[in-house]
Amino acid sequence: MALSSRPFGFGVVGALALILSACASELIEPASVSIDPATISPHDTDKLLVVDCVLPGRVRKLGQSLTYLEPRRPTKTSALDCEIRGGDYVAYDRADYRTALNVWLEGAEAGDPEAQTYVGEIYEKGFGVEPNYVLALEWYYKAADQGYSRAQINLGYLYEKGLGVEQDLTEALNWYRKSSGLTEDIDFASSIDLGSQDKELEKLREDVTRLQHEADDARTKLSDAQSKLSGVQKDKQALEKELQRLQRLKTIFDEDPSSPEISNLDREQVERQLQDRQLELNERSDEADVLVQQTEDYRGELDELESAQQEAKIGPRIELIEPALTVAATRGTPAVRLRSPAEQTEIVGRVSAPAGLLTFNVNDQFEEVDQSGSFRVWVPVGNKETPVSLVAIDNKGRRTVIDFVITPPQLASAPAEPTPESTPIFPETGDIDFGSYHALVIGNDDYTRLPRLQTASKDARMVEATLREKYNFQTTLLLNADRHSILSALYQLGERMTEQDNLLIYYAGHGDLDRINDRGYWLPVNAEPGNAANWISNISITDLINTMTARHIMVIADSCYSGAMSRSAVPRVDVNMPPELREKWLRLMTKNKSRTVLTSGGLQPVLDEGGGTNSVFAQAFLTALRENDQIIEGYSVFRQISQTVTEKAAQLGIEQVPEYAPIKHAGHETGQFFFVPAA
Repeated sequence: MALSSRPFGFGVVGALALILSACASELIEPASVSIDPATISPHDTDKLLVVDCVLPGRVRKLGQSLTYLEPRRPTKTSALDCEIRGGDYVAYDRADYRTALNVWLEGAEAGDPEAQTYVGEIYEKGFGVEPNYVLALEWYYKAADQGYSRAQINLGYLYEKGLGVEQDLTEALNWYRKSSGLTEDIDFASSIDLGSQDKELEKLREDVTRLQHEADDARTKLSDAQSKLSGVQKDKQALEKELQRLQRLKTIFDEDPSSPEISNLDREQVERQLQDRQLELNERSDEADVLVQQTEDYRGELDELESAQQEAKIGPRIELIEPALTVAATRGTPAVRLRSPAEQTEIVGRVSAPAGLLTFNVNDQFEEVDQSGSFRVWVPVGNKETPVSLVAIDNKGRRTVIDFVITPPQLASAPAEPTPESTPIFPETGDIDFGSYHALVIGNDDYTRLPRLQTASKDARMVEATLREKYNFQTTLLLNADRHSILSALYQLGERMTEQDNLLIYYAGHGDLDRINDRGYWLPVNAEPGNAANWISNISITDLINTMTARHIMVIADSCYSGAMSRSAVPRVDVNMPPELREKWLRLMTKNKSRTVLTSGGLQPVLDEGGGTNSVFAQAFLTALRENDQIIEGYSVFRQISQTVTEKAAQLGIEQVPEYAPIKHAGHETGQFFFVPAA
């Protein structure tokens, strides 16, 4: 059994062309050119990544005599595109929020909702300083009040997590609802994924700061010890070569005293040098042994501190999987609408607590969870609204609470006949245009400096064939790809994307995760352990996705992917809706942008094998696609494979729980990615 720790389209513009006009005001735009990524040197790969760029002002001509220059314009685009268009940017300055603010603040203060949202995200991210959620809220409100969907999503997230504001699940769902554009006759249905409140985490801020300082000290000690060890090892290599030379000379003295090679040498001097060098080598060997032990101790100390810091940052988390909570346009309380009269209903979900789960209660009753944190609880219901409270408390005393009500059918605002499980959710799709589908499928297993994987390439081939043959995807398959090949392929695909396109990115291969900075990486085949120069950051992928014009983008990673936001922002179809409303819901979801990610696991290593000739995750994903014969959204795919992967991994002694969520700060607007069978 093996384990693996298993953007984009930029129109590139050329020189400014002056177009003269004899009449009305005319905008003089740069002329478009096309850049072939194959012509870009691997040394310039970073120029394909996204930067905050300030473009020169556009030239306008009014009549025959007046020409004037507009103010400079901010944009997010590739460094290459920014250079060609004559823009200014600071290369990859992710540590200084002031750099990004300088790009967007002027437009934000002028009332541009996109710029206001970017300013809010800069404050929320922190960019090397403590996040300022209060200022983030202020800018999000400015953009949200103008109906800007992305800002409304971000507001919902801050309310849901209690960041910079009192945690309020109802307010969060209402903002998600506003972003979705659902009409008053359609309730907003969602799963819930709730963590500890920010006000409770505030109590642990001092512990987090202390642990950060201790981790920094341990990291410095480890770096110093590694540097000293490298120097000592070089000294040892030099001494070993010198010893070999002196030993050879001594042998010549013993076997051929008349050799010209030793004619000018003194035997006793050679022997003394040999003894001295041997003593030096012994001292260096002892010093190296001490430094090796020190590096191991420091690395172990650093791992413990990073783990402790992670526990201090994250409290318990409750994920409510079934049933979906709904928020009506005229109703403020999250509710579960029963499909038919019943004496009890089942609540299904999962609890996680990095610091260890002390207790989990449902309506003040203790409930058991399995080793993966999953729970199934039957709650009695009557003929009136039944309140339900889910409470998780970890070993540090932090708690997470989800409160909602269960509404019987006769009290539901829009009762409908139950939909049998065998009935397609979308039996009629009318003339809905789902757009064109594209996929980039990457499978890496033949690593040069990392352990070889067994199934990644095979998984990629089978996923590519299934998408192409059954779902009419136009596919690009990359096997054993290096960093330049992956980023070039993404750039080329992104350049072709339009608002009518859908893009799926599938990655199978090694991954890594920086828990302190919540930054995940995909590792191309030329990646080196401990050296991130050839790694691909999830942040870079997110930034690239953010610039794409594609309608729906879904990342499927048989590896880690940090930076995903709450699943609560993903609308789910309510099976109680009548067919005409389901079609209406479908039209809205296909219209709104979506940026989602489905991963094979969370922060733990995931199985490279266990699914026959495939990984456990790939086998479940392929099965879900191959056995499907109707329109299915990304969340339903996740629901189908999640339990299968979790149970199969548990049988093999591994905790592996797939995750699905919108990608934070990538432009998600509560749409859905749909798989539409060709038949």
